[in-house]
Amino acid sequence: MISEKTVRTGPPRAFWQMCFWGWAALGSFEFLLPLFGQALRADATTIGLLFSVFSISALGLRAGLGPLLDRVARRPILIGGLVMYVAALTTFALARTVELVVVARLLQGVGSTAVWLTAAVLLAEWNEGGQATGFGRYQMISVWGAGLATAWTGLATALFDAATRAEITRYIRLPSWYPAPWSQLALLHLIFAGNALCALVALLMAMRVHELPRRAPTQRLRLHVPAVLVPLIAVAAISGIADGLLAPVQIILLDARFGKGLLGIGVVYAVPGIIYACVPGAAGRWADRHGYRRAAAMGLLLPVICYLWLPWTSSIVGWAALLCVEALGLSLATPALFALVAQAAPVERGNGYGLFTFAGGIGAALAQGAGGWLYDHAGRPVPFLIAGGCMALGALACRYVRSTK
Repeated sequence: MISEKTVRTGPPRAFWQMCFWGWAALGSFEFLLPLFGQALRADATTIGLLFSVFSISALGLRAGLGPLLDRVARRPILIGGLVMYVAALTTFALARTVELVVVARLLQGVGSTAVWLTAAVLLAEWNEGGQATGFGRYQMISVWGAGLATAWTGLATALFDAATRAEITRYIRLPSWYPAPWSQLALLHLIFAGNALCALVALLMAMRVHELPRRAPTQRLRLHVPAVLVPLIAVAAISGIADGLLAPVQIILLDARFGKGLLGIGVVYAVPGIIYACVPGAAGRWADRHGYRRAAAMGLLLPVICYLWLPWTSSIVGWAALLCVEALGLSLATPALFALVAQAAPVERGNGYGLFTFAGGIGAALAQGAGGWLYDHAGRPVPFLIAGGCMALGALACRYVRSTK
């Protein structure tokens, strides 16, 4: 049984350091991958394959790894996942063929799932009675780590990218010591090498993490769906569909409506980014005090406001304000939902988080193609309206989730 002292102390500092550096290893990776594919002369179909390899490997592992985490020690899986992270990012930093990048994406998908699914299980056990606070803090630290990686990418680009240098020289004169521009492939190799270094630091931090003594491990090693988890799985799938519908089209609509380019897009998304970096911890504490179901339902309803108004917003300030509403909602709902999973599956949390994240991933994967098609053929507002309806349905489904808080 977990002691009260353990409940109060929560996760060790090394765990939070591992989370920070692990997310710093990811950073703006998904934005750089298409550029990396182009630098290797890959066509659009092949670049799409690079995304599919990651999604398929990650989703496939979620379904099987969850029950395993309920039976074996978690720390070796956490460390093994980070070893794959280091190997994958080192491969990216050296790759000169698309085939090698495919191998790296496969390693990255497996490693990512192993690390973050294991981290969720450990975090739930370290924060018995206050899981939402722990998951809220985790959400903030992930944003801080990604921010560091984005800063590294920006610094490397400003120093060595020819197009960025040309833009800078429109406003200031570069000093004589400024380095000569690199090729795009060499620049991306440098950025990925920095990401690999962050992954190595995360691995070193993970070696200092020790899991808690726990209840007798379950002997069940196959995936199963307890009835108590069905409403939560439905919420995950529905909200995943909403996310998948908007992922391909939200930035496209923003650029088409206001034509501000990459800089304008970055400014608009920086404002809600501040909310993601600051609010989830306090939102998690609120959920621990006032109830997980209430927090999850309220959090899922706030993005409905954003999605229903966004297609008709005529100012970029209004767009940023609505994205802030979405950020507030997700900052409240995400820690509460993960806490509900921990509460619903107190013995088989690996299986619970495996099912929960698998359902969300499947929903998003199935909806991504539909979002783009609806945007092009049914009208720009349609995917936003459907996404809003999905989030409202997810909030309604929270009523059927069992909770002691």
